[in-house]
Amino acid sequence: MSFKEVIQEMSWKEFEKVAHQYPIKVPRIFELVDDDTLLTTEDIEELVVVTRETVRNWIRTGALRVHSPVGVYRVNGDDFKEFLFERFKNEFLKDI
Repeated sequence: MSFKEVIQEMSWKEFEKVAHQYPIKVPRIFELVDDDTLLTTEDIEELVVVTRETVRNWIRTGALRVHSPVGVYRVNGDDFKEFLFERFKNEFLKDI
């Protein structure tokens, strides 16, 4: 199995542990968001430059996990990173 294929099967947490061993440029957003931070839809909207409705749609469809009471969307930082990693995994691999 090639390195790219191995990474395709990894979660963000697994990738984070080995990324420093390879010439992979990890986007700054992964450094900016603390794993334990609770992000609002507004925070996510600003971080990834999408509309609030797009963020809410990601939440409603289950693509982005929510850790909060009904009607108050809060996303844990590590879940947000996992979401981004899954959506943009191919971007990480294009330079390898």
